[in-house]
Amino acid sequence: MKRILILLSIAAMALAYVGCKNACNDTVCLNSGTCNDGKCECVGRYGGVNCDTFCPVGYEGDYCEIQNRAKFIKNWSSHTRTSAGADFKHALVVSAGPSISTVVISNIAGQAFSVVGTVGSKTTMDIYQQNAAGNYTGKASGSGVYSDRKLTINLTLENGTTYFMECTP
Repeated sequence: MKRILILLSIAAMALAYVGCKNACNDTVCLNSGTCNDGKCECVGRYGGVNCDTFCPVGYEGDYCEIQNRAKFIKNWSSHTRTSAGADFKHALVVSAGPSISTVVISNIAGQAFSVVGTVGSKTTMDIYQQNAAGNYTGKASGSGVYSDRKLTINLTLENGTTYFMECTP
């Protein structure tokens, strides 16, 4: 009986060890990549299964096959708040820009003006100071972040008005 209890204890410990094995133990992520559930999450312009491929500007993915800007491009439902106290909902359109790293952000604040954003990484966008196009033609600048299938944009106009847009697909 004692022998059976010892064998059962050893079997239970072996199963516990196998069940607790980390999925990342056999995964090597290079170039500052980190392992999450057995898959490498690469940083910067690195891609590849082990973050061993340096992707061209504007691309990401295991084989550098995905445009960074692709996740930004769509029709968004935007909830916009302004520094002037306005709070409203409207459609916001983000479309492909003239280069692989740019997007055009249209119908800002439902006011039919647009700016160009530069996608600088997998999840961020810069809106460098520029003259807006459309109903507002003054200078504008800001930034955007894509996270959890949502887009947030901060935009400041030369008159000091700030727009904060929270967008969902």
